Amino acid sequence: MDIRKLKDRVAWLLRDDKKLNRLLGKEEFSESDIIMAAELTLDDVNESMPVQQLTLSELPTMVALYGAVYFLLTNAIAGKTRDAITVNTGEVAYRREENLQAYMQLAEMYGQKYHTYRDIYKNQINIASSFSV
Repeated sequence: MDIRKLKDRVAWLLRDDKKLNRLLGKEEFSESDIIMAAELTLDDVNESMPVQQLTLSELPTMVALYGAVYFLLTNAIAGKTRDAITVNTGEVAYRREENLQAYMQLAEMYGQKYHTYRDIYKNQINIASSFSV
C-alpha cells in the first residue's frame, strides 16, 4: 500500500480531519507521524518469524492499516501521559489527559486487530513455505 493511500485510510478510520478537530485546527496525526508508524509496522512484521525483507507496498492492506493506527495511538498515549496539562481556548478548557482512557482503549482494540492480522499473514507464509520445499 502506498503512503498516500495509507494516510487517507488512517485519517478516515480515526476521523482525523482538520474540520473535525476544532481544538487543534489541524489533523492530529501528520504525514510524518503516519510514515513513522508505517515504518514501525513494517519493522515489526519483518522482524517477527519468519523474518522477511518486505517493503511497505508488499504489506497486506489490513496489516499496514491496523499496525499504523496501533503505533500512532500508542505514541499519542505516551504524549498525553507526559503532557498532562490544561489548555484554555477561550471557549472551553480542555485537559489533554481526560481522553487518555479512550486512546488506551482504542490502542488496545487496534493492537489486537493488528496482531491478529499480522499473525494470520505470518502463518500463511509459514504454510506456503512448507509446501514449497
